[in-house]
Amino acid sequence: MREKENYIPEINAEEKQPEEILLSIIDKQCVPPAEYQRLISQQELRGGKGRAVQSWYAVLWRNLLKEDQVFAIEFFRQHLSGQNLIDLGGGTGSMGEVATGLNSGVYVNVERAPFESSEITNPLVPIFSESKNNFLQMGVHSDMLDFVSRMKDSVGNFTINGIDTIIVNDMHYNRALAHEMIRATRKGGLIFGTSSDALVYIDFLIKKGGVALTTIDPKKLGLQVDDETFIFEKTR
Repeated sequence: MREKENYIPEINAEEKQPEEILLSIIDKQCVPPAEYQRLISQQELRGGKGRAVQSWYAVLWRNLLKEDQVFAIEFFRQHLSGQNLIDLGGGTGSMGEVATGLNSGVYVNVERAPFESSEITNPLVPIFSESKNNFLQMGVHSDMLDFVSRMKDSVGNFTINGIDTIIVNDMHYNRALAHEMIRATRKGGLIFGTSSDALVYIDFLIKKGGVALTTIDPKKLGLQVDDETFIFEKTR
């Protein structure tokens, strides 16, 4: 695991440019290790890089976090307010609506599939951005592991939904992604989502012991979910 600069975000989407905020999250000097590059290349070779599509998971989370779910909404807002939320494999970025409802300061959709055929893969360059009411939403055309492994330590929160074996069929990739998410999550930050193998592996690591995460039972927040939905909080 590489040592990176610790960074406590001070986000004001009205004052900072998208590129500036992205470079506060990403270590532009970082090059993923050779093993990660091999895993990323293998995933790229699988193809299937059509246009990004709208994910139904955003609808799922909107339905879970309805206005009457006061306790759950307050929990997420306490953890995400004014913070970076990184959505791994977020399709067209429709989770951005959920992020703004939870008072996230910055939402970054990291999506491998392009929005336009001319877009190139570059984790350092936003392919679109929109700023409104001190909330910045942006998209990055990048492999998930490539992006997260370039992130600085303790800079954000993560959501990952529907990234299962159909999307990534290499357990080593998912395990590497899980470890990098843990490293890049800020103290007191969240990793949450559903139907994603990296989350299952994080759950395994917590039960095994030795990682600075605790599991939050969604049902204790009043959320009616299945066993594939996880919420983790980083404790240190």
